[in-house]
Amino acid sequence: MAGDPISDYLGARNRFEAVTRTVTQMVGTIQNAEGMLHDWRHVVVAGVGGFSKEMLHAPDVPPWATAQELRAALQEYHKVKLDMDNAWTKVPAEKRAGLKSPTE
Repeated sequence: MAGDPISDYLGARNRFEAVTRTVTQMVGTIQNAEGMLHDWRHVVVAGVGGFSKEMLHAPDVPPWATAQELRAALQEYHKVKLDMDNAWTKVPAEKRAGLKSPTE
């Protein structure tokens, strides 16, 4: 129920965890691509330049977020993190037992 500090905190924590998963996936995709492109001089794109399949070293990279999407996701992460931290401060100390703190 709205106004219940424990429910408010748990809702904020759920939003934080969901956004964290989204940002982690976005960043992980970019980091994987960085690893595959480390030796970029030997990477070619399939279907470009007439290279045979045997010559290709084309990384299988899923589409990644645009800069704008990543920026928005990072902004949302920091917003929901602050919301979660603020909600935690409203949970009375004697009612925090059994709850994960924001740092866990």
